[in-house]
Amino acid sequence: MKRADLARLLLDIKGAKLLALILKNGIADNAILTTIMKFIEKEGFKIVAPESIASDIIVQKGSLTKVKPDESAIQDINQGLKVLKGIASFDVGQSLVIQGGLTLGVEAAEGTDELIKRCGEVKQVVDVAPILIKVAKPNQDRRVDLPCVGPQTIELAFKYGIRGIAVDAGSTLLIEPEETIKLANKYKIFIVGI
Repeated sequence: MKRADLARLLLDIKGAKLLALILKNGIADNAILTTIMKFIEKEGFKIVAPESIASDIIVQKGSLTKVKPDESAIQDINQGLKVLKGIASFDVGQSLVIQGGLTLGVEAAEGTDELIKRCGEVKQVVDVAPILIKVAKPNQDRRVDLPCVGPQTIELAFKYGIRGIAVDAGSTLLIEPEETIKLANKYKIFIVGI
């Protein structure tokens, strides 16, 4: 999602109040989301977690696809999880791409799609292709901004040479589950809940 150009926003009184709160509380992702959620709840709305409405879109632990991660993939996944855990307190991104123990990139403000594109251009010429890892940020309100994987993720992974996707089981949304898994199987890309 692209951030709006604040100078071009046309705000009513409530919008101006919300913008002032956002600027006061900080523009890191979690700060913005927390500020918006509190503002909406003060208006009388209730924000609910996606799984309370559609529990079948939450990824469970284990392989979702015909292709399973091999030993080298498991090693990369474990290494990637260590990196993500190390940067978790900085409210950076939820994702990274790793290849043969080398972190090719960490998600920043550009989002997962751009991370995949960027890492596809710098991937190494070795025997193993890169892996995308997506996890929920610690201390994150689970009602918003959970990691997501969907058909577009799979299409980009295939285009840029990603061989598998490991996601946070119980904390990742699978958008259009049947189509996503069908595409992953077609392209021989694994999806695993960890």
